[in-house]
Amino acid sequence: AIMQYVQDYSETYPIGGMLHANGSQIHWRHLVYPYVKNDGVFKCPSQGTYSYTVAHPDLGAPVLPTSYGCNHLVMRWNLGVDMPSMARPADCVAVAERRTGSDWPVYASNTVPDPAYVGDGIVSDRHMEGGNYIFCDGHAKWLRHGTDVTPVNLWDPTKK
Repeated sequence: AIMQYVQDYSETYPIGGMLHANGSQIHWRHLVYPYVKNDGVFKCPSQGTYSYTVAHPDLGAPVLPTSYGCNHLVMRWNLGVDMPSMARPADCVAVAERRTGSDWPVYASNTVPDPAYVGDGIVSDRHMEGGNYIFCDGHAKWLRHGTDVTPVNLWDPTKK
């Protein structure tokens, strides 16, 4: 769904979030929802509780559960990165499972840019000490917690 969005929007990834004219927030899930039309893809059955985004009738998106977070270096607030500017899309995470069900972006294993995000933006390790990742070229795979940053940082879209 993310790759369909990228194709339809001049090879640009969805924004991570922004304020809607009505004061509510729009998240990347709202923007890719029309391509999937199934809120089940946004939640992991192994996660006990979820937070939910608000519905956006303007976008055709219902209230959406949240188990996954976007890489904020790719899907930024008010700005999505364009694919041609990425060095290696197949080696850069776009979306990953998160430990909590909040709407915050997800950050690389053991690296959180602001102490206020601790616990919110950290990737999940609930599946045999790992989680599911979607990469910027559209492929997905399971990674053990911590291998997303070593030996290679898979979060930086500008790395060569």
